[in-house]
Amino acid sequence: MLVSGILGGLVGITAIASICKPWEALIIGFIGGLVANGVIALLDKLEIDDPVGAVGVHFGAGVWAMIAVGLFAEVDTVAGLTSHWGLFRGGDGKLLGYNLIACLAITLWSGGLTTILFLILKYTIGIRASLEDEILGFDDVEHGIVNDDIKLEDVKPDIKNVIYTRSLMKSIEEKNRGDVYENHNTTDTAA
Repeated sequence: MLVSGILGGLVGITAIASICKPWEALIIGFIGGLVANGVIALLDKLEIDDPVGAVGVHFGAGVWAMIAVGLFAEVDTVAGLTSHWGLFRGGDGKLLGYNLIACLAITLWSGGLTTILFLILKYTIGIRASLEDEILGFDDVEHGIVNDDIKLEDVKPDIKNVIYTRSLMKSIEEKNRGDVYENHNTTDTAA
């Protein structure tokens, strides 16, 4: 949460950094961190998977950044970045309105294209992992990094068989390749 808050603060201040006062930047960044962590907590409560907090940091704090421009902006006489005052500076709210419309347009565009892309993937190559892979975790499945925290007694009985079968097949495969048992002798001495 700490790192997500820091990143949310940085995202929150980025849009307005050159057209606000330093003390306002501290407030805007602090609120950006709170927004980022709030969105992350909301997604966790809704059981929506966002393991790195990207939605909270980039979407939540990004929307706050756009709102902050509409509230705190000064007219930029040097670079000409804006000719409108923020609402807290006596502006008429146009800049805030423009930025809210931009947030809505960007959200609809990004969300719409993402939905289309994932629906295509879902119905062509699939986007879900198998139940076994979810339980074992992708560190093990994709990268061969074994997680010792997985205890078979905590797993449903039918999944235990899947995991046991998979590990048995993996050890047989390694044995056949010679990765684990090099120069092994399989002669039977009990005959």
